[in-house]
Amino acid sequence: MSEPQLSKDTSTGPLSESRKRDILEILLPGIGLDGAQTLLSYTQQRPIEAGRILVAQGDKDTDLFLLLRGSFSVFEKIRINQRDVVLQTATFPGPGILGEVNLLMESARSATVAAIEEADVLVLTHTSFLSLSQEHPKLAIEIVKCLGVAIHNRSVAFQHKVRGNILREGKTVDG
Repeated sequence: MSEPQLSKDTSTGPLSESRKRDILEILLPGIGLDGAQTLLSYTQQRPIEAGRILVAQGDKDTDLFLLLRGSFSVFEKIRINQRDVVLQTATFPGPGILGEVNLLMESARSATVAAIEEADVLVLTHTSFLSLSQEHPKLAIEIVKCLGVAIHNRSVAFQHKVRGNILREGKTVDG
């Protein structure tokens, strides 16, 4: 049986509750439609205008963003030769998940993410997540499992990208 696939939502009107549930169920497999409905009640929907920053590198907020639709760019500030340089490191379409590490570990944001077109997001605050965890512990466990998978998948994708870059440079180390 094949998994349902998300396609980029190009509609401009408000998303129906049914469409939001469908997106959540696919973003967080294992929570089911009932879990998605419950999760919706703990989130806040926010329309995001093009150019708006969702998260800023270094910030300590712990909100989780469930990106329903839109496109987003990732920027990282690094120091090169004692100068700050901002690099655009990725661009990706919604639906997607943003901020899973911060929700779970309460760490500083590792990059800045901005909407490059109008977007719709659901925000799950850390406080709301703690309430959900107390009131629906089985759902919270499923959400944490899904976030762990998302973190793992990003790590694997990064490793593949680094390996691809090394192979393109054609340098090897004999050991």
